[in-house]
Parts: sequence; structure tokens; C-alpha cells
Amino acid sequence: MVIILIVLFLLFGQLLIENGFLGNPSSLLLREIHEIEIEDICGPVTGRVIHTISDEGSCKNACVAECESSEGSLKGIKFSEISGQCNKCQCYCRY
Repeated sequence: MVIILIVLFLLFGQLLIENGFLGNPSSLLLREIHEIEIEDICGPVTGRVIHTISDEGSCKNACVAECESSEGSLKGIKFSEISGQCNKCQCYCRY
């Protein structure tokens, strides 16, 4: 009896996926991860270097916006603070 219920559940799930009522769960695993670098615009102001990407939080915000604008989702970030120069912000987006 349990086996019949499991088979019916799997068939019903497959029917829902094929007709577009459920997304295909395997598509989440098959999507590719792309690396994107966000440019930090920086320059000297009153003896200090001012940044558009000044810390990990601003890097993450920029990455979320970049990934979502391209119908992707954020997988991770890598922020590097470089003293006296422009910082480095790398985004990993899943498409």
C-alpha cells in the first residue's frame, strides 16, 4: 500500500512539473555560477580615499542588485579592502 502511494505521489509531482505548476527542482542544481566584478570608483578627497564600495556590506548590496537585475540570484561575494587604492568587489551569481 505504501509503495502505491509513493508511486502515485511521484507521478503526480511529475505531472505538476511537466504542466508548469511546479518548477523543476533539478534546474536549481544545473544553473551556472558566474563571477562578476563590481567596479569601486574611488578618489582622494581631503587627504583620504573615498570609495563607492567601502565595505563588505556595500559590496553585498551592489552584488544583490547586479545578480537580480539579470534574473539571477546571489551565491556569494568576495570583498578585498585595498589601502590607498580602489577596493575589489567580486560577485558570484547563479543563472
